[in-house]
Amino acid sequence: MHRRLLSLLAGAALIFGACQGASSTAAPTAAPTAAPTAAPTAAPTAAPTPVPASDLVSKYVAEPAAKTGGTLVMAEWQTVTTLNPAYISANADSEATNPAFPNLVKLDGDLKYYPELASNVPTVENGEVVVSGGKMDVTWKLKPGMKWSDGKPITCADIEATVKWVTDKENVGVQTVGFADITAVDGGTGTDCVIHYGQIYAGYLLQFGLGSSAVLPKHYIETVPPKDAATKLYTLKDPKSGVYAGCYIPAEVDPAAQITYLPNPNCATIYGHPPYLDKLIFKYYGDSPAMVQGFRANEFDLAMDLSDADRPTLTDIPQDQLFVQDALFSEAFFYNNKRLKEKYGDDYKTIIRAMMTATDVDSIIKGPMGGTVTRATSFLSPMLWFYKDAPLTTTFDLAKAQALLDAAGWTPGADGVRAKGGKKLQVEICTTKRPYRENTITLLASQLKTLGVLGEVKVKPAQPDVFGSWGEVPADTDCNVQHGNFDIAMHGNTSSPDPTSFRPLFVSGPIGDPDDPAHPPSSNEMRWFSPEMDAAWATIAGTLDPKTTKEAMGKVLDILSSEQNTGYLPLFNHVNVWLKSPKMHNFVPNPAQAATDWNSEDWWIEP
Repeated sequence: MHRRLLSLLAGAALIFGACQGASSTAAPTAAPTAAPTAAPTAAPTAAPTPVPASDLVSKYVAEPAAKTGGTLVMAEWQTVTTLNPAYISANADSEATNPAFPNLVKLDGDLKYYPELASNVPTVENGEVVVSGGKMDVTWKLKPGMKWSDGKPITCADIEATVKWVTDKENVGVQTVGFADITAVDGGTGTDCVIHYGQIYAGYLLQFGLGSSAVLPKHYIETVPPKDAATKLYTLKDPKSGVYAGCYIPAEVDPAAQITYLPNPNCATIYGHPPYLDKLIFKYYGDSPAMVQGFRANEFDLAMDLSDADRPTLTDIPQDQLFVQDALFSEAFFYNNKRLKEKYGDDYKTIIRAMMTATDVDSIIKGPMGGTVTRATSFLSPMLWFYKDAPLTTTFDLAKAQALLDAAGWTPGADGVRAKGGKKLQVEICTTKRPYRENTITLLASQLKTLGVLGEVKVKPAQPDVFGSWGEVPADTDCNVQHGNFDIAMHGNTSSPDPTSFRPLFVSGPIGDPDDPAHPPSSNEMRWFSPEMDAAWATIAGTLDPKTTKEAMGKVLDILSSEQNTGYLPLFNHVNVWLKSPKMHNFVPNPAQAATDWNSEDWWIEP
């Protein structure tokens, strides 16, 4: 899988950049207290040599349904917190919105571009991406005759309204990356839409899709003031009040158990066929062991969001029902520079570097992960064409870590915990309720204890505690990564074929609106900033040239591997694991873990 995807994406010009949401399964975070260094503006870039569209456009063709009707049940271990694609913060949220919200273009199981609402994949080659003077225009041709679930037509006006809605300053918690670059949308109530960008935005292709905002219906989103959008649009309490476009629309939600979807009568206007199912149910269990047991009991047809950590418990599952695939998913430790500085003053960098150096990642891989994963050297998946096999961020060296703290005046007390000026060295370590994560941070606490740092282990629900969005949870929610209520956090990152996708995680920000610190500007939960990294990310975001992108990404990874890094310690790369009933058809695995149900419109089931 690695080699095939590398050959697919290698050398691809960024006219095919995607924005699948690399995110660290966390929504945008607040701006730092001090004004950050502004990211340099990238110089205008000439259009690259075109890449043949046929090389990267999907050839996916679904198996025709031999049977229609019936109920298909898909399952997750995480619960769902939102039905609004602009506010998703975890895999379960993406999986819940995918059946109801098509993208302009999405990624198929081979990471190729599959037009959904669009009839085309706009590129420089076909003349539908035009670069001039550092600006760019992208033409999207919508499929004619498409309708929303309430029967109203889908037009360019919906794209224009979505851009306006996303960038509204009162719409708190929405990621504006890329949207803030849009200066106008032409096309009105027609289907030939031209999006004008004030600068080059390499991630335009999946800008309206997973990890960002889908195209939303103008006539619906304008019924609610943007300041109330997070609580009054696409609510879990009243899903029927929403307007959708996917083949299946949510009709009933039990927040603790499941979502029930019914067929969209206008599905055929988008996909060319009516819904194959009478009903689609999204069931969630709270933890992965309970979900696996539910599969054994034939309670559902598809188990999603399992990984390598679950494989040792699946030896009894028939091989034709067990699917394993390399993932665009890795795990890391995140260090909150802002809070550690507040606690320990100017020593915070030394303390973080010492904790990184005292962390034995190989022991984590051999222990909690049972040797089922490979060591990660960065936030990038090896499947991506701009991946670089960078040096490790740190190498385990307990003696060096102890020397760092000794030199800074942190000395062990009678209990073995280091202290300075009467203050003990103690950190809060947070993660979500997955057994391997709890075991990992417990092992980390043990390793830090050897260093003389007392680690307080806290395991919280992924939703809403850890990944609850900016406006969704109280600002003092313990272990919430967006609000920065942790010292060290462990969670996953989903890579994307869009090299700009991790920019929000690392830049000093804010992106899009530097004059509005109350508006969540980026996903930099680490509050770790580097002017050199800002400059490299500005280059990546402002070029369509693959060589320039690879060079700039190399600089980012060099900084990550240097002593400057006090924010991010990569741990290991995952595989995706699914369990599927033989009765289910047209399931196509996707390396993007949150895109398991990317083609749910084609699913059908035997009686």
